[in-house]
Amino acid sequence: MPSSLSSFPFTPLLLVLLTAAAAVPSPPSPLVHDICNQTSSPSLCVEAFSADPQTTTTTNNKTAMVGTAVRLVGNTSGSTYIYISDLTNQPPRPVGRAGQKRLHICGMCYLSVSYDMLLLSSALSDKSYGALASQAAEVAAQARRCDAAFSKSTWQPMGNRNKMLVVLCEAIRVLCRSIGH
Repeated sequence: MPSSLSSFPFTPLLLVLLTAAAAVPSPPSPLVHDICNQTSSPSLCVEAFSADPQTTTTTNNKTAMVGTAVRLVGNTSGSTYIYISDLTNQPPRPVGRAGQKRLHICGMCYLSVSYDMLLLSSALSDKSYGALASQAAEVAAQARRCDAAFSKSTWQPMGNRNKMLVVLCEAIRVLCRSIGH
């Protein structure tokens, strides 16, 4: 009888279990909790940082954590812009004219956010935490504008996307204040 792992009947199960164990995020650091508790949605903030595999290596240092937060803002805003574009390119019938108008407003907001991301990245590389906090506030304002476009609609295609972006921007502002002092 060959002595290889492939002959062991539970090898696929073992591989699944090992893969699942490796994919389980580690618990958020006390710094993540401290920063997130100062945002409008601490649980959403912790969720955002916990879902990111690189967070565990950066969340014991405020300067590294602000870099992680800026990267998460970029990822979130980019995927949201693509999502809005996909919805906008659907035939008008499913979303209607009012829905198309709301999506256009959101598209313009997130187009502005893409420009703001350049400024965020520049402020981060210059370690200009005051400018970084100001740009984060502008990104959050754009996400709120998009959210407001759907405030009187029963159709809520954005889900938590805008709120996630706002909370990440709030975390950046909290971090910038604490680094600046």
